[in-house]
Amino acid sequence: MEIITPKIIQKAQEFIQEKKAPSISIFIQKNEEIIINEAFGYSDIHKKIKATSGSLYNIGSMLKLMTASCVAILKDRGLLSFQSKDSNFLSLDFCKKNKNRKCNHSSIIDTYKWF
Repeated sequence: MEIITPKIIQKAQEFIQEKKAPSISIFIQKNEEIIINEAFGYSDIHKKIKATSGSLYNIGSMLKLMTASCVAILKDRGLLSFQSKDSNFLSLDFCKKNKNRKCNHSSIIDTYKWF
């Protein structure tokens, strides 16, 4: 993996330059070994704050793509049905509070905050 890491770093730096991306974070782990945990560019361009592996980003609607993909995989594997009760997967109190919101991509978070 020592040979691959410099190539990944080079590609990340090239990507930032070519695409004018503000930053990129890369984390690769194989079994228990962390291969790379690096960030490049700026987490805040205007304030010139360098990105770190701990930088927090507002991913907004991008998470919807990941959620939809995961739901589709679970459905294909027979582990989830669109008719399943949310309480099979989430706490009953949470389900009562957020009825009929499975897979419709509306927010189920009462207040937004960084973790």
